[in-house]
Amino acid sequence: MTNQLCLKRQKYSYKLFILITTALLSACADEKKIEPAAPAPVPREYELSWEKEIQSRRDKLSQEVKELSVAQFANLPKVPVLVVDGPAELDHIEIQKFKFLNTNETRGRGGVDDDQNGFVDDFFGWNMISQNNQFMPRFLRDGFEKHRYRIKELFSLYSGSIKGDAGAKKALSNHPDRESLPGLVEYSHGSHVSGIVALNSLGVAQISSMNVSVSESYSLNEFSAQLMSKQIIVPYEIAGLSRPLISDQSIHLQLRTFSSAPDEPIPASPFDDEVANQKLLQDIQNKYSTEGATLQTYIRSHGFQVVNLSMGIDKLNVQNSLERTWRMDRQLRQINPDIPRTTIQEQYFRNIASALFDGHLSSWRTLASNNPQVMFVFAAGNSGNPNYPTQGNIDSSDPISPAVLGGELSNVMTVAAVDASNKWANFSSFGPQNVSLAAYGVAVDSLGPANLQLAMSGTSMAAPAVSGVIAFLKSLHPTLSPSDIRALLERTVNTSAELQSRVKTSGSMNWIKAARDVNAMRNIQIESVR
Repeated sequence: MTNQLCLKRQKYSYKLFILITTALLSACADEKKIEPAAPAPVPREYELSWEKEIQSRRDKLSQEVKELSVAQFANLPKVPVLVVDGPAELDHIEIQKFKFLNTNETRGRGGVDDDQNGFVDDFFGWNMISQNNQFMPRFLRDGFEKHRYRIKELFSLYSGSIKGDAGAKKALSNHPDRESLPGLVEYSHGSHVSGIVALNSLGVAQISSMNVSVSESYSLNEFSAQLMSKQIIVPYEIAGLSRPLISDQSIHLQLRTFSSAPDEPIPASPFDDEVANQKLLQDIQNKYSTEGATLQTYIRSHGFQVVNLSMGIDKLNVQNSLERTWRMDRQLRQINPDIPRTTIQEQYFRNIASALFDGHLSSWRTLASNNPQVMFVFAAGNSGNPNYPTQGNIDSSDPISPAVLGGELSNVMTVAAVDASNKWANFSSFGPQNVSLAAYGVAVDSLGPANLQLAMSGTSMAAPAVSGVIAFLKSLHPTLSPSDIRALLERTVNTSAELQSRVKTSGSMNWIKAARDVNAMRNIQIESVR
């Protein structure tokens, strides 16, 4: 995903915002807390019912695995899953029963960190950017609800267009609100991913949201004004409706804000000055360290067994973003941006690029390594291109963090995408060394804010399908380790010649086969205990 680099030169100040894709995770009264009320239910106006879909999948599995009766599902333990993403509407009518609940906080005192984990009133999740429990910012929740019928029409056309409906595609191209669609889809990403996890877990997942991308920086009025002006603006640029893997905008790390009155000198540039460069590198390192530690604390304090990240950054994008930042920095200083960088400027430039990408990768490596009891599931990325067969190979040509960790750590799985017919998705990144398998990620129906539904495509959709299945397998057999589950999923794939040399297993996930094997392992364990 490309990133937004904003330059604003105002009458009384200069401001340079360097918003670079870096990564990671960038109120109640004092009386007894109660669980916040869910939004008022609205009629279902879409096709899918999660309750019916989950029941259908349970029925199908019971037919395939005779030892697993439908009645047994009610007794399966719940598995806490953390979705690290953008805002997620966990009060959606279809999945509110599957959301994680921190009873230590809901039964405690408002405004007090009752469980002493460092997160005050973290009932269901956390907003890493705002540092509060509003993982679904109010302006978004209220904005989608206020304009839901207008947004619903856009989502319907969008979903139809990516499913190949020529009429919907044409109508969308002529729709007066089409410029707002990318932002609306982006704001729905976390809800969409959460819905996929719930569905593929067959209802055993308890989902918590860690919002690492959107703060409460907007108001409802601003959101409404943007929609009425035909364009929803998100705090970062997104590259079209194909909606690739989000480039970890936790981030939007505001590396530097320069502000000065017209008669004041502009601060030194990290591209020119050694002290400014070193300070920026230290800021990046501190940001990664702080957010990595925060995420680890949250994971451990609630015992999450699965973490889904449908985000990441790729090395090429970091370099391209930095190039745009360089040009803006030159323009701010009234220097021709086309003048080649000097040797020292090039070194400073490379220092920053390395700190951003390598620091991000190192942070996630540390997080996964220090938590071997947790399964981390990463989207492979969407940098594939059918016209350039080598493009999208995260093993070499365009590494993506943290997806490349799939070939390094046994508690990490990196997931590519196929369509419903098990055909390779041309947009999907790949890598036989680092990508374990593929899963359904083309025109996937799931959920959006305000009880809406829409389809999306991407490895962002394939990864949570695997996360949901992992939660179900853990529920079936709680003593399985992440490495056990990874090995199980990798050996039970549906192999395909089309996936050879693209993913490690040459196959896509077969959740029924995996569940059958896990159930057999569980029965053997029960018999051995007897």
